[in-house]
Amino acid sequence: MPRRPPYAPPLSEQDGLRTLLATLLAGDDLVLSSALDTLAVDAAIVRMLAARRAELVDRARAAGASWTDVGVALDLDRSTVFTRYAHPTD
Repeated sequence: MPRRPPYAPPLSEQDGLRTLLATLLAGDDLVLSSALDTLAVDAAIVRMLAARRAELVDRARAAGASWTDVGVALDLDRSTVFTRYAHPTD
């Protein structure tokens, strides 16, 4: 069975998120027009970070890390990590 590709936001969304994160890390105030705009930005950041985390889990596993090792790194138990990130071939 083919591996599922990790989610990657469109390039325009990635660029926007990079700009947003740079603004936040610089300590600048972020002014959004509404709580819903803030939620939309938050959701986009969570999607990008979740995709990155899944990619890093795949890399760690390919490098020989056990599910327990990955769980320790993520502060999760082995079974939770396996349920979230295992591929059908695991």
